Amino acid sequence: MRGPYSTPITPLTGSLFHADPQPNSEDSSRLVIFDLEAGVETGSCVPESGWAASYEFPTDRPVVRLVYLKGEGFDYGLDGTFLEREKWVEASLAKGDVYLVHRVLRAAGDVPPPDLANRCVLSLDSFLVNAGDPDPRTRALALKLKGSCLEVLGDYPGALRSYDLALALDPKIGVKRRADRMRKEL
Repeated sequence: MRGPYSTPITPLTGSLFHADPQPNSEDSSRLVIFDLEAGVETGSCVPESGWAASYEFPTDRPVVRLVYLKGEGFDYGLDGTFLEREKWVEASLAKGDVYLVHRVLRAAGDVPPPDLANRCVLSLDSFLVNAGDPDPRTRALALKLKGSCLEVLGDYPGALRSYDLALALDPKIGVKRRADRMRKEL
């Protein structure tokens, strides 16, 4: 049974693409690709780049292109593999996506290499300058992440400033001990 937002699309002869963002089923939030001629599912995934506004099926390569509201698009293989993840990460960092920075830093073990730390600081600065008046917890998270990146880069006064600002917004953000230790060392 399909929910109201379930989207079967037949883009190419012999294939079927099905997008089902319904939260209450075994196949919820999955993109599923079927080869109708062979009668098999060729792939499925929960799209890491999020739900698209539309889908494209380029005729020059076997991909599903997820297209977002501002026209950005990212390719997934017919097996569900995210083919343009790096491009998506870079685009998200350029937009100042705090939650993506958080994921990237977690994946790096919270101690990113200096080049990644620099890119994350630039992304977080973009968010902090351009976000207007975001939720204080999101702003606190951005400042916490910026502080940890600055710490990796050896900018301890800058890291402490970021931690203090984060604590002022959310005393439970999880950097009080680190900030206190840094205050003693500076």
